[in-house]
Amino acid sequence: MGRKFCRTNIVAGYVNGKSIAECAYKDTMDTEFFNAWVDQFLGPALIPGQVVVMDNASFHNHRRTTELVAAAGCSLLYLPPYSQT
Repeated sequence: MGRKFCRTNIVAGYVNGKSIAECAYKDTMDTEFFNAWVDQFLGPALIPGQVVVMDNASFHNHRRTTELVAAAGCSLLYLPPYSQT
């Protein structure tokens, strides 16, 4: 019936050429999981005053994400939507 593979995903931040807040997981990324990562991994690794840049993935754009980044003393900036041209 075909092969089933166990996929391992990685989420991390990138600051000054270095990876921070690395987390490997086997679940699917969604808003709840992403916010748990921001709360437990990214937030503690941030330095107040940093700007967190994210793309427009649906799970990034949530009020709780903004609150968690602000609680770390940082601001959040979303990249513009990707162009199809």
